Amino acid sequence: MRERFASSERGESASVLRRQLLGCCASAVIVGLAGCLSTGLDAEETVPREYDEDVSAVAVETVNGEAEVRGEDRDTISVEGTKRAPDEDTLDEVSLESESDEETLALRADVDTSSSLFSLGGASARIDLTVWVPETLVVEAETTNGDVDLDLRAPDDVTADTTNGDIAIALDATPDILAETTNGDVEITLPETAEPEISFETTNGDIEVSDLIDSLEADSSTETTIGDGTHEILVETTNGNLRVRAR
Repeated sequence: MRERFASSERGESASVLRRQLLGCCASAVIVGLAGCLSTGLDAEETVPREYDEDVSAVAVETVNGEAEVRGEDRDTISVEGTKRAPDEDTLDEVSLESESDEETLALRADVDTSSSLFSLGGASARIDLTVWVPETLVVEAETTNGDVDLDLRAPDDVTADTTNGDIAIALDATPDILAETTNGDVEITLPETAEPEISFETTNGDIEVSDLIDSLEADSSTETTIGDGTHEILVETTNGNLRVRAR
């Protein structure tokens, strides 16, 4: 009996040891997952700007981050840049610059990737831009890694360009539109009375037009004219869909 009892104790000890090991492994997995889910961008800074420029267009560009533009009944151009980086020192590697001529105010956000942090494969710093503009300004928005989101009133022209990201454009009036992305979808929301001429080119994707006409669905490249085709919408993407609908 003593032998059976000793054997039972050894079995219980082994079982406890296995449970402890499993608990440690589970904790390690949870910690590892938390590390994977973390963006590593723990430092953050907001950069506000206000411009009282007599221009007819605004060009917004950011390399690593989202570009968001909002049209309003206003006279000035207001910018809010949200810088994110792994630490406070790296925030200095992110800059927001402006340049203007008689027609265009150019806003450029840049990230200096020459530091040792980036060369070692650390988390990439980014800056997201939100810009509020007068409602009739021509708008150009460009980013490399990030979405482009435009909600505008009555601009004369709209250009949106990104490499890796989606494009969303919502309008109260219909201008000429050029939207280009490599990996991402494009969604355009127009007034119910819009009569655009739409040209869509993609390698992997499809087009859907709703509300403005009964319906239109097509694969790959297509051209269609709604009503008189008073404005032109050109969309190009390699891997992505186009959705056009009424606001």
